[in-house]
Amino acid sequence: MAPPDFAPSEELPFNVRADSRAYTAFITTLRDTLAGTNPARVRDRPVLAEQTGETKQPPKWIHVVLNGDDGAAPKVAIRSDNAYIAGFANRPKGSTEDVWFQLSPRDCKQPLFKGAKMLGFDGHYSTLVGALGVEGLPNLELGMERTLEATNVLWNYKLGKLEYTAADALGDPQQNLKRKLALLAVTLCEAARLEPVGGVIDGG
Repeated sequence: MAPPDFAPSEELPFNVRADSRAYTAFITTLRDTLAGTNPARVRDRPVLAEQTGETKQPPKWIHVVLNGDDGAAPKVAIRSDNAYIAGFANRPKGSTEDVWFQLSPRDCKQPLFKGAKMLGFDGHYSTLVGALGVEGLPNLELGMERTLEATNVLWNYKLGKLEYTAADALGDPQQNLKRKLALLAVTLCEAARLEPVGGVIDGG
């Protein structure tokens, strides 16, 4: 069987401890990168590329490198066709290779990243924050400190060795990871999609 072809990627570094001005500048860069060099436009607004499907390669990956504390630097993979998070990568101590973890439907066997480990859940908000889905997002606590916590969780994540919280003991052992991914989806993806969201985070 031929190895899968992976879409090209572009890395965007972000210093999580940067001030609000730097965050605003980063979101502008992310928005421009998602749009590409010659996007279709509606009312002078750039439109994302045509979607290929969540189990297929997008036209391009945007790898946001979250530079946090103590050397933490996970990569968050955002699809260029819908601005959704599809996976993240960390790097075990002493290794030179990224380890990718993939968000996709439970029955998906197709890797979107080299050597991807399947997390067993997708990136839909109803999965990450519960049945309320998008309506549950206002309950997320946003801001620099929470983003730093999310950065640390992703950087230290190992499949099968979960960081449990009190809430996890009552149900889903991946709940902490899911909520951190939801937080990053709002902080990165929704802020790039919708200017008012970026303004709220910037002001908070």
